[in-house]
Amino acid sequence: MEYYETLAQKSAAMLAAARRNEWDTVTALEVECSALITRLKATVAKNKLNPHSQTRKAEIIRRILLEDAEIRDLAQPHLASLARLIRVTGAQKRIEDAYS
Repeated sequence: MEYYETLAQKSAAMLAAARRNEWDTVTALEVECSALITRLKATVAKNKLNPHSQTRKAEIIRRILLEDAEIRDLAQPHLASLARLIRVTGAQKRIEDAYS
């Protein structure tokens, strides 16, 4: 359960960072979550959870999924801005190449 609880804390921190537009922090926390998930997968088969822990695990997973959905919603404008920047930079490069 410790991995699930830690994952829940990281997910909440990611959402808080996304709400503050701190995308570098979101990315760093996402890397930490990925490592936790890898370790969690390795331990799941070894450790059976009691009914109370299974219920808590389900609650944590539901909360993480809700937070993930909100993070994605918050990220959309940021991703669109990055896409525009990439297009502009690409167009600028083509113009420079054409007139160099």
